[in-house]
Amino acid sequence: LLLNDELDEFLSSNGDQRTRTYIFDIKDLQNPIFIDTYFGTEEAISHNLYIDNNGKYAYLNNYLAGLRVLDISGLYDFDSSSSSEDEEGDIIDRIVE
Repeated sequence: LLLNDELDEFLSSNGDQRTRTYIFDIKDLQNPIFIDTYFGTEEAISHNLYIDNNGKYAYLNNYLAGLRVLDISGLYDFDSSSSSEDEEGDIIDRIVE
């Protein structure tokens, strides 16, 4: 599950105002697992998030920062139950390009 929230960037307790997309594993709907947060490169407000019909690309629309297109095909192969962070501590780089 990918989701974003308008204005969460400006309510951040650490002052990071980059756009963000939250990633959850919802294979078990009774026990969703938070996977990671994808941070955009710009300070802006998230707007809409769409997934193409094939499930390969996520289209992230942002106020003042335009459109970002991410290849999310790696999300389908990701197993949150056996994952561990890589050396930099960033899971998301392995599943989103």
